[in-house]
Amino acid sequence: MLCDCACNQDLQMLDELCDLIINDDRTNGKVFFHSFAKIMKMDIQLLSKMKKAGFANLCFGLESALENVLKMMYKPYKREDAEKIIKNAYAAGIEVDITIIIGFPGETDEDFDETVDFIEEIFMFLAEVHFNFYMMTSVLRNRFADIVDVNDKKVLEWNSKDMKNTFEIRKQRLSKVDKVLTAEFKYVEEDGMRYINTINKRKQFRIL
Repeated sequence: MLCDCACNQDLQMLDELCDLIINDDRTNGKVFFHSFAKIMKMDIQLLSKMKKAGFANLCFGLESALENVLKMMYKPYKREDAEKIIKNAYAAGIEVDITIIIGFPGETDEDFDETVDFIEEIFMFLAEVHFNFYMMTSVLRNRFADIVDVNDKKVLEWNSKDMKNTFEIRKQRLSKVDKVLTAEFKYVEEDGMRYINTINKRKQFRIL
């Protein structure tokens, strides 16, 4: 596993790394990677080269499919950008995981419903979907002091001041995901806050 926030921060360096791996008999076909990656423009040629170099799985921090929520997260991409790179990676033969935040400050039920709709649309291209509740650290409390109850000391069980975003509401949003994915798709395994598409999950990684 590449323990970096994203393997594709520098596309030229990534391309050169793939060439080094592919052109060396000691590594070509003998190393495999699981890595986090940013949602950005990557063509099918580079993704195919990554697959050949051993990048078997990429986990994209999608977090939301709504443009207004992505802007609040300072994410520099749109829903269509995410859809394109996910489909390109799948076409290249790479397993694709995504992460989703439930209950980002300012996110509404309607916003999250649209994210669930997007996941439903692209689930056939995914191996796993990981959900997490937004952790309200002391730094983030200052950023969201105008909309979040900063008197609540629990990092996960915080409430918005208008009580439209509470820990209970966030758990209800997760229940919506469960109903949609387990009803719509036949080959789904639910493991806490992780949903696995068993058709796409090849179980390539083993702890030795």
